[in-house]
Amino acid sequence: LSIPLVTVDLERVFRFARPFILAMRYPLLVITAAIILAGLIVSPIDIFSSYNSYRLLNSYSIGYVAVLVGLLVAVFLHEISHSVVAVWYGLIPRCLKVVLYLGFSMFFFVEIPGIYTVKPAQRVKIWLAGIYANVFLGCLLLLIRHVITDTGFYQDLLVKLAISNFLMVVANLYPFVPTDGYYLLTTIFKIPNLRSDAFELLKSILLRGDIRTRLPVLMYLIVSVT
Repeated sequence: LSIPLVTVDLERVFRFARPFILAMRYPLLVITAAIILAGLIVSPIDIFSSYNSYRLLNSYSIGYVAVLVGLLVAVFLHEISHSVVAVWYGLIPRCLKVVLYLGFSMFFFVEIPGIYTVKPAQRVKIWLAGIYANVFLGCLLLLIRHVITDTGFYQDLLVKLAISNFLMVVANLYPFVPTDGYYLLTTIFKIPNLRSDAFELLKSILLRGDIRTRLPVLMYLIVSVT
């Protein structure tokens, strides 16, 4: 259901970087976990619910533009993180693709051959990697905001960039479009091909008026179409 726009080759890069990635995986986990904890501790509770969090230079419009720019960085880190964890489990990412889902919604995703050859628990970790990376970057930005002395523009900008990353977390956990949340849902609950089955059901309803199917497929179709 997507129109391809750009494809970036990743295979050579990750074959070259594989030894370094494997050597650094445990230190990387410890460092990122420590930064996430520190960022959560120093962050004000109302940082995402306050109206002021979305203003930059006294303008909501400029603030939203900053969030959108931050999303580009957040998306890139998100997809590269999938690739890094895939390498941990012996897989080599092939490419990064940019597509227009349904012809208008821009999607970024990494193509990882062999992902269904690894254990389900390992697949879950690969799909969670992007979300974890966005939580890490969001908390890192909030931690930097806490330690810098500037109380104006730069602190406000760091908040917008942090918001971008946490928006990525929320969007990717939503399972009713082809996001990480969908793959986590189908893997954890062992209901593969849920989206394709739902579209087959829609075709059956439109052509034959037949709604006979499994309850999860019917529920998924109703929410997806809605």
